Amino acid sequence: MAANMDRKREQVIEALTRYYSEDRLSTEEFESRVELASNARTLEQLEDALDGLVPRSSAGYAPFQNEGNGQKIVSMLGSRELRGNWLEADYCSTVNVLGSMVIDLTDTHVPPGLTTLNVFSLMGELTIIVPPDLRIENRITPLLAEVRQQRKLQTDPYSDRVVRITGFSLLSEVNLRNSR
Repeated sequence: MAANMDRKREQVIEALTRYYSEDRLSTEEFESRVELASNARTLEQLEDALDGLVPRSSAGYAPFQNEGNGQKIVSMLGSRELRGNWLEADYCSTVNVLGSMVIDLTDTHVPPGLTTLNVFSLMGELTIIVPPDLRIENRITPLLAEVRQQRKLQTDPYSDRVVRITGFSLLSEVNLRNSR
């Protein structure tokens, strides 16, 4: 039961992150709803964090649905490194809570067109390593956090392969850099 509640809490926080990154929630409302979800002890309390945002369904609990194919990667209270050819879809959502995560795009296949990487980092460290042949759009929002982009980040502004990095960092550190 606790694992199920934790999984649903992650879904709710991820949904709130998506709403916030799409400018559908103010910062104050977002922070209030994340706090409500984090402190929820029952499913009803957890659903209250989404009240008015997502229709509640008796068919299942699905507050976070992305368009097209999607991939979800979670790291809680631990460490996760994504290296090699790990990217499976044109939309990837990552959640990093009280841990560290490395997302290395250097050796993964990024197809032509737009690939969206939606990140949520809470009290953790996230490093995104980008190769110089991609076009990167950094749209991460820091909330009491730091988002640092390498001073001379090598990217290709004319590449037909675009990685848009969205989402936010709360009490976390996010670093975008090239491989060393």
